[in-house]
Amino acid sequence: LARVLAADASKHKPFIIFTTAYSEFALEGYRVDAIDYVLKPFDYEDFITSISKVRKRIEQGNESADIVSYDNQQFIFIKVDSQVIRLEINSILYIEGLKDYIRIHLVNGAKPMLSLMSLKKLEEKLTKSGFLRIHRSYIISFARVDALLKNSVKIGDKIIPVGATYKDKYDQFVDLWIK
Repeated sequence: LARVLAADASKHKPFIIFTTAYSEFALEGYRVDAIDYVLKPFDYEDFITSISKVRKRIEQGNESADIVSYDNQQFIFIKVDSQVIRLEINSILYIEGLKDYIRIHLVNGAKPMLSLMSLKKLEEKLTKSGFLRIHRSYIISFARVDALLKNSVKIGDKIIPVGATYKDKYDQFVDLWIK
């Protein structure tokens, strides 16, 4: 199974940690680029060490599985309360930053989702999926824009201002859509 996962050509490879009682298979673990190889019996400290290696790799940006595509749908996983929710990207109208939280506004009047995440982190995930940060507190989905105004955007009944810092980037993006 590890060989099949390692041979996957997609950029969304899983992190592999081997746990086994057989040290002779350690070489195979390195061949498939396993994160760690833990011999049984192992203790809690060994487990935490392995998980820390995975976390470190994620934090270094070596894993880009933030946006997942499946069956022609793109989605992202967002932590909401004590759950991790799968959210289809095309259901997002706009995202509002609220200090350490974000509020994701959705289509069809669905209740907005509140998540402990920075707007910057979500911006990095969504930039290549038709989203644009137009204000220090807002990221918009260009697919959901109803009207482009000089210094704001209309999505549904909401008028979202374009911040001075983001005006040049906004103008460039609008020029691409209009021409």
